Amino acid sequence: MSVPIADALSFFRLSCGRWRSQRTSHHLLHRRAEAGGSVIEVTEVEGRDPRLKAIAELHGQDPAGLVGGCQVRWSGSMAWDKAGEAHQGGSRCSA
Repeated sequence: MSVPIADALSFFRLSCGRWRSQRTSHHLLHRRAEAGGSVIEVTEVEGRDPRLKAIAELHGQDPAGLVGGCQVRWSGSMAWDKAGEAHQGGSRCSA
């Protein structure tokens, strides 16, 4: 099924939700494969959010033109992780 996407904000809204990602890394040196996975959470951010204003200013853009954006957070793990290793992060996008 194809969904028409009118603009960046529409894309962000369609991406919102909680997603699961699975992957396998192939290590040629060890001749083994390592399984891993992540949970990815995408949430909408209002155009007047101060975090988006800061991003616009950082890139020399006028914050008055912001209409919204999204925040992406992830947390993952790999089979060979050692105690204390974390695969976490986040980012923000604006439109």
